[in-house]
Amino acid sequence: NALTQGRSEGQVQVFNKNGKAIAAQWSAASRTWIEVGEVTGTNANAGTLNGEQYDHVLPIEIDVPGGGIQKLQIGYNNGENPFVTAQKFIDDNMLDQGYLAQIADYIRQR
Repeated sequence: NALTQGRSEGQVQVFNKNGKAIAAQWSAASRTWIEVGEVTGTNANAGTLNGEQYDHVLPIEIDVPGGGIQKLQIGYNNGENPFVTAQKFIDDNMLDQGYLAQIADYIRQR
C-alpha cells in the first residue's frame, strides 16, 4: 500500500488502487510513491490443462523408442518450484526420471 516506504530511489512496486493494478516508483527525495500507470497486458502462455488454469502451459516433446516424438503439455504457475512441477509431470506421464533437470531448466527459461 502507499503507506509502505520504498527501499531505494527508482524502486517500482505494484499497488491495488480501486481494484486496478497500479505501478508506482519510489522517490527518495520526496519520500513518496509516484504513480506511473496501470499495469495491463496478458500472458500469451496462460491456459487451461486438464481443467486446471495455469499461468503457463508449455509444449514438451519427448523422444520415444523407434524415432517418434510424443507431444505433451506441462502446466506451471508463477512462484512454483520448477523441479516439483517437473517431477509431478514425470510421474503423471510415466517418463524417465532422467528428464527431471532438462524439464525443470526448460520451465525456468520461460
